Amino acid sequence: MDREALEKYSENFIPYAGRGLVFKGDYRKGKILSGSELSYIRRRQKALYVRNYYDFDIPQETNWWLIIQDKFLEVEEYRSKRFRQDLRRALRLFEYKRVSVEEFGVHGYSLIEKDAKHRGITPWLTSREHFLDYIAERNDGTVDFWLGYERETGAAVMLEIVQRGADYADEEFEKVDPAYLKRSPAYGMNYALLEYYLRDCGYCFVTAGARTLQERSNVQGFLVDRMHFRLAYMHFQLGLAPWLRILLALSYPFRRLIGGRSTKLKALYNMYGISKQ
Repeated sequence: MDREALEKYSENFIPYAGRGLVFKGDYRKGKILSGSELSYIRRRQKALYVRNYYDFDIPQETNWWLIIQDKFLEVEEYRSKRFRQDLRRALRLFEYKRVSVEEFGVHGYSLIEKDAKHRGITPWLTSREHFLDYIAERNDGTVDFWLGYERETGAAVMLEIVQRGADYADEEFEKVDPAYLKRSPAYGMNYALLEYYLRDCGYCFVTAGARTLQERSNVQGFLVDRMHFRLAYMHFQLGLAPWLRILLALSYPFRRLIGGRSTKLKALYNMYGISKQ
């Protein structure tokens, strides 16, 4: 790839989990990169690592995938009776809507803090100012900010950030107030997003994240089993800063001792391990 094309391709990568970069362009247009090309993209944005994807939605199973839905289903079309009941309850109790970046900024960080406290982790958006800077940077006309509100009180109970492509949407970032988890507001949010992007906008597919690296959540299994998402297999490349590559290679055999309870370290080791498969 020549320099001009590489510069253009590098625009598909966005900051992720601190000092990482992840491909967030049109997955169908992802390209395999050389080591030097990965290094160029990483150094260009002063990142510690970069994740690149290519060969999206291939028939054979690979070690990397996205969770996608490409068909909108009405409530009564879901197979599970229990899920249909919970979904109807969520839609009755909560209202979901796209909001301005200003309104999102008012409610968003408190939801992130509550979620982090509930899970016993430190959020990668480490302060309200960091959060406001992040959403201001993301507010480029291709990102939708969603909030879920309790209808009775008007309280914001969950958030979602969605990156829009030409004919697809990525569910990037979701947080729920733990006090409302038993009422399943996320069921309604996922339904509202599919309704809007697949049915109303006519998009080809909606993604709900890639293969999980932190091994802390069963959300993806739920989406596949209950909401009929599917795995879209693809190939994955990881480019690391040289010192980080050496450190991970030397310490990988001892990752279970070193990682401990740190979800960030566990994710980093898992990502490195997958790249070597």
